[in-house]
Amino acid sequence: MDEPDTPYASLNALIKNSSFLQVPSLEKFIASVLGYDVSFFGYISLNWAIAILGFSISLFGLYLGESDKALQLMARDMRNLLPWFLVGLLFLAISVLVPNIINYQLNIYYAKGEYGFVQSMSKTLATLYPPLQGDNFFWERMAKAGYYNEQPNTSLVELVKGLEGYRQKDWDNAETHFQESLNLQPKNFLVRGYLAAAILNQGIRNFNSPSNRNAASAADSFERILTIFPNHTEALYDLMLARAVNGEFDKSADTALKIIETQKYAQRPRSALLGQAYLHLAWKGFKDKDYKNAWLRYRQSLDDSAWKIVVEEEQ
Repeated sequence: MDEPDTPYASLNALIKNSSFLQVPSLEKFIASVLGYDVSFFGYISLNWAIAILGFSISLFGLYLGESDKALQLMARDMRNLLPWFLVGLLFLAISVLVPNIINYQLNIYYAKGEYGFVQSMSKTLATLYPPLQGDNFFWERMAKAGYYNEQPNTSLVELVKGLEGYRQKDWDNAETHFQESLNLQPKNFLVRGYLAAAILNQGIRNFNSPSNRNAASAADSFERILTIFPNHTEALYDLMLARAVNGEFDKSADTALKIIETQKYAQRPRSALLGQAYLHLAWKGFKDKDYKNAWLRYRQSLDDSAWKIVVEEEQ
């Protein structure tokens, strides 16, 4: 198993230096804030594309119904809609840029040692602009400002200690601090994500030990993650592998079924992940000498057109 990636931040602070004011930074604004990056259209299902196409055709048909006045009507409507569109775009830009400018300025106040102001303003900013709550640096700066201002937030202090242990790959120590931070502030989703990641790294460490002697211990770690984040995709996948390596094919198959069920709700199901899940079901069928279902499951692991095949498992 490979080490997992660092938990994804909901939205990193956009403005980190003065270069943000340069024209090329508009690309980052569009990708980070609006979400329209290169892969955006890859996540739009065909039904949405057909709906947009149908709406466009209907709109053109509406104007063409007045063939002698089509261009005049379209120009009039565009003139009426354009100001509202610009107002909406301006409001969106201001509502995003102003909090990020304030967040950038807090770095200056922090460097000047105005910790009380940084601490109080950070609390206000986190309330007014929730996306910043997913930024690691934002929480670390707020925790350190409170500590230097002699008004420490114990939950944030524990978070900073956990992040330090995480960066040093001291997963056990990181878990201890993240868990303490989460106990004090249960609604902090960033802490929850790092806690799950720390436990996940522990499980991977145990799984990758010589001769896989700790596959059972690794499975226990992955199951603990599911109590923090139910249906955590990476934890489910690793749990499925650990159970299979430990010879628990029935439990491995049960986890595979959970993966298949959760992927039904994804707009773009992960083909490789589902292929592995169906393969584990095939192993279970082969082990149980249910060769017919094992063959059907094996087909499903190779061909996504066979995913809709209903397989009746033996009880």
